[in-house]
Amino acid sequence: MFRRLRYLAAAFAALALLAPAANATARPFVLDDEASLVSLGSPAFSPDGMRLLVVETRQHVASDTPTSKLLSIDIANAAATTVSGTNDGIAEPAWSPDGAHITYLAFDAKKKRQIDVASPDGRRVRALTATDDGVQQYAWRPDGSALAYVTHDAPAHAKSDHHDFFEITNDDYLVRAVEPSSHIWLVDLATAARHRLTPRRVELARGASAFGAGIAALVVAGRQTHRLRPRPILAFRRRGL
Repeated sequence: MFRRLRYLAAAFAALALLAPAANATARPFVLDDEASLVSLGSPAFSPDGMRLLVVETRQHVASDTPTSKLLSIDIANAAATTVSGTNDGIAEPAWSPDGAHITYLAFDAKKKRQIDVASPDGRRVRALTATDDGVQQYAWRPDGSALAYVTHDAPAHAKSDHHDFFEITNDDYLVRAVEPSSHIWLVDLATAARHRLTPRRVELARGASAFGAGIAALVVAGRQTHRLRPRPILAFRRRGL
């Protein structure tokens, strides 16, 4: 517990060193100051507790859009290493269980979030997924060989005029279309080969939380919410895991 508190104190000190020194002379905030505002979020400690991942976000005033990049901060000296390029969709940074890889979500050319994998020094970056509708969330497999992620299924048929009706069941009153089905997939870190874990009868998978030897998820089958028991990873070996 106390060791964790020391890590947190060191992390806050590192973030404070990254912030620019305050001007001794107070002055009103002006529009040009918006370009210099920086926000830090989504902190993630490395497994050994020596480095901290943070997403740095700045506002691009001309286009009124945020831009972000992923930084890896050395806890000992507050030195920051840029892991990713500039991207307005960076989210959910995470370390592999052994600390040899860094993953995060970033927009692709179609503005869909995909899982990118980078080395800790940021010199080697590659896209691990190329899903049609982007990755909603992901989790590392405990042995670091693969990642589980959630994504929408591609539509089976193109939408036609006057054929957009759907059945309303236990939905929000503002719903305007049927929510596309989602599934949990497993992608191999080395080869990027993937296969679906959840069965076809599952309409919607919410979450992919890996822990121990299993994956737990909240799923919807037949529009009725229920919890799916954690299934051991070994149960999926028959499907080529």
